[in-house]
Amino acid sequence: MASAPLLPLVSGGAVRLQPIAQADVLAAIAWAIAAAPRPLRVLNLVGPETLTYVELLHRVCDRLGKRPRVLRIPTAVAWLSAGLAGALVPWLGWNPSVFDILFHEHLADASEARATLPFALTPVQETLEQAISALD
Repeated sequence: MASAPLLPLVSGGAVRLQPIAQADVLAAIAWAIAAAPRPLRVLNLVGPETLTYVELLHRVCDRLGKRPRVLRIPTAVAWLSAGLAGALVPWLGWNPSVFDILFHEHLADASEARATLPFALTPVQETLEQAISALD
C-alpha cells in the first residue's frame, strides 16, 4: 500500500492498533510452553505502542521515501461493501466479520505483557526497519 500514490483508508486510517513483531509472538509462545507461570492465565499479547493505521502507514512511507495521499473511505461505505461482497462473492473473504476484525479497535494494556515476559517487546520502528530491510 505504501507504494501506491493514493491510500484508501477506512475512516481515514483513524482506527488504532497495537502492532507486534512476529519474533515477539513466537518468543512468547516458546516462553509459555517452556516456563509459563502457574496457575495459567490469559496474557494479552499486544505490541508496545498504540498508533493508528494512518500513522503506521506514514512510518512505512517515510522509510520508503514515499508521500502518498490518503483517501478517506467512510466507515458506512466500507461496511456496506463488506456486506455486499460477503453475500455476492463470499470466496473473496471480504465480509462483515472481517470488517469488524480490521476496523474496530481491539486494544489491550501492554504493561502486563511487559511485566510478565522475560524479554522486551520490540518497538514498532525497529520491526518496520527489519521488515523493510528484508525487502531490500
